[in-house]
This record gives sequence, structure tokens and C-alpha cells, in this order.
Amino acid sequence: MADLARVELPGSRRLSPEEKLRWAREQAGRERIHHAATKLEVAERSLRLEYRDLIHRSEAKQREVRARLAELATSAEERDRVEGDDAAACWGWLAALTPLLREYVAGYWVLAFGSARDRAHFALRPDARPAMINQVLSTGGVVDDDGKFMEV
Repeated sequence: MADLARVELPGSRRLSPEEKLRWAREQAGRERIHHAATKLEVAERSLRLEYRDLIHRSEAKQREVRARLAELATSAEERDRVEGDDAAACWGWLAALTPLLREYVAGYWVLAFGSARDRAHFALRPDARPAMINQVLSTGGVVDDDGKFMEV
């Protein structure tokens, strides 16, 4: 402000052209880092919400299939008509949904409770996600930034 007003403040000194250039470069670097951190934060949040939605849809489908199985178990005339095919399809759905739901929960766990490094790696490296999910499933949780193990 003092430079703009061309006023010299007591105890201040003018920056040399080299110092001004260095300061401008440092400021540009800080702005790039801030921009990258903001983009990463948005990517992590978006992916976390995507995994949350996958979990909710899978759980809703499981409830739907379980309700259908309950109907089949209580309806004698319908059971006689379609029990074999319909029940087999329901059990197939449940068998397919269970491992998917576990993977979705593991991915969400990394994004919600994992260390900053793991969250960034998960968000930025789609090819690494299956291995990270398998790690969570095999260990039963994630390690946060404080080194605490967060059990799934």
C-alpha cells in the first residue's frame, strides 16, 4: 500500500528489483500449491460422495431383494409358480452385491478416514484403487494421519 501511495513508512525499505522478482515467484508458487490443493480436495470429496452413493444404492438393492425373498417365503401359491427361478435370481443378486458392497465401504473408508497421503493417492490414481481396497479388506481398516488404526 505504501508503494502505491508512494509513501515511505518508518523502518521500511524499498525492495530491489531482484527481491521483488523473488517475492513474485514465491507468491506464484504459493498460489499454484493452493490451487492444486483445492483441486485435490474437490476430487477427494467428489469421489467420497460417489462411494457413499454406491453404498446407499447397494444397500437399497439388498433390502429390495431381501423383501422379495421374504415374499416368496410367505406366499405359497406364488412360491409354487415361480419359486425356483425367482429365488435363484434373488440369491444371485445377494451373492453379487455382498462383495461389491464390501469394496465400496473399503473405498469410502480410505477417503473418509485414511491418511492425507492415502486419500490423495486413491483420488489421483484410479489404477491403484483396487490394491488399496484389497489392503483395507485384508487388514480390516486404515491408518489415519495420527498413525491410529481405524477399523472398518
